[in-house]
Amino acid sequence: MGRPGPRRGYGQFCGLARALDVVGERWTLLVVRELLLGPKRFTDLLETLPGLSTSLLSTRLRAMEEDGLIRRDRLPPPAASNVYQLSESGRELGEVLKPLGLWGLRFLDEPRPDDVFHPSWLAFYFELTGDLSKARGVHDVYEFEVDSERFHVVVDDGALHVSQGAAPLRPAVRMRCDLATFAAIGTGRLSAEDAVADGRLTLEGDPRAIGRCQAILAPTIALPATPSAGRRPVR
Repeated sequence: MGRPGPRRGYGQFCGLARALDVVGERWTLLVVRELLLGPKRFTDLLETLPGLSTSLLSTRLRAMEEDGLIRRDRLPPPAASNVYQLSESGRELGEVLKPLGLWGLRFLDEPRPDDVFHPSWLAFYFELTGDLSKARGVHDVYEFEVDSERFHVVVDDGALHVSQGAAPLRPAVRMRCDLATFAAIGTGRLSAEDAVADGRLTLEGDPRAIGRCQAILAPTIALPATPSAGRRPVR
């Protein structure tokens, strides 16, 4: 499938200029961000990228597929859905984006009234801010449920990997809260201890596992060392 029209390039024989020829179009890098946690349907991308029209998303996906950043696939039954996922080249680009996102945190202060926030955007930073030295020798899975969205962090002997969806194995720690609470904890405007105490954050897990989670993921999210009053079971 051809591209709707030629893209403007910088016309420079330089790796950076060529890279910007490929990824410099508006929304392209944010599509990569969305696919870092796993495959997504066209409708999923529209939902998490407000302001992006159907026609423009189609245009961007066609160009990204032609450039070898993404590929289309079909999930097996029972889902049986067509999805987009990153190619090897796209995953390499994702690794480049992570430190750029971390650098961009200096420009964030209070959310603006019209700002949109999704839990997966904070999860994007777990792999960046996690203390990998504390993850050595640890084999844990931590599951987050924020409103109806789930994602999990796999800790495997010094490595962290974040994926969308419920944990494939029984998680060592489970956390559940609403979007506003998750955003407030992640940006440091609310302590996890206070969120647990007033019932806004549900926390389940062995205290030792909770301690490991806190040590590894801080400062992205700061969990209390032990469950406290206000803890409710995760269903």
